[in-house]
This record gives sequence, C-alpha cells and structure tokens, in this order.
Amino acid sequence: MKATVARCFVVVALVAMCAGVVGAQDMKKPDPTVPEIFTLTGEFVRVAYNNEGYVTLGYRVANDSPGDEWMLLEIGATVRKPTKNQTLKRDALSLMLPDGSTIPLASQQEFTKAGSLRALNARGNLVRDSINYFPVDANQACAIGFFADAANQVRSLAYDQVELS
Repeated sequence: MKATVARCFVVVALVAMCAGVVGAQDMKKPDPTVPEIFTLTGEFVRVAYNNEGYVTLGYRVANDSPGDEWMLLEIGATVRKPTKNQTLKRDALSLMLPDGSTIPLASQQEFTKAGSLRALNARGNLVRDSINYFPVDANQACAIGFFADAANQVRSLAYDQVELS
C-alpha cells in the first residue's frame, strides 16, 4: 500500500515531527524533552500544536478507502511566532502504521505513474472536511504542493520542499 495525497498532504509523520504525535488514532504521551503538546480531535480531523508549530490532518477520504492501494490525507501546517521559518522536505515525511512500520510519502514520479488517482482526488473534493484550524496569527497561506496533476493546469507544478512561515 502506498500513501499519497494529491492536495495539501503530508501525513502523520509531520504531526509527529512538529507535535510529538505518533499515529492518527493512537497517541503516545509526549516526550518530556518536547515542549507541552496539545491535541484536538474531531470525527475526521486531528490538530496537534505546541508553542513552535501547528499541524492539522484531515483523514475522511482515507477512512473511506480501507484496502485501497493509495490513501488521500490532507494536511495544513505552520510555525508559530517567534519560531524561525522551517523547510519541510518530501523525503522527511512518512506514514507510521499501527504495527510500527512506515511508508514514505510517494514521489511525484510514483504519483504520475499510478495514473488512476483522478477519481480519488475527485472524491476528496466532494467530501472534504476543513483543515483550517490555525491560530489567528497564522496569516501567510502557502500551498504544500508535493504532487502535481498534469491534467490540472492550476496544480501543474510539484515541489520537493516547502517553507513554513
């Protein structure tokens, strides 16, 4: 099973990186060396944050796709003032499974080669939960464009990294 997403998506590993959370369903207690971590959980959205960063994960489409080869997860992330800008790289992101194994975020080449993801993206556009749960001072929106759909002229460029500010 490969884990990918066609819009703003990164995955639980980013939540772990920024906020000390290890899984979308089961959470471990924060590491005492990490600043205090707070989480909020909705039906299909999880928010994790501390004084340095804020991450929102939407997983409704993933919950509706058990056993599928590809998984759609939506993510929003920011750093909080006075934290310096952070570079988020594709190869630093992975999805941790309940058995402890990990799946790296797919490459643009794997995404393009899959070819059948247009239907998954369309489903994601129909049943989207808002991931816009950020503090008021998060005012510099930036797309996390790890994947590009050649058929979609709006989203035709993919990047291997994004700067969070």
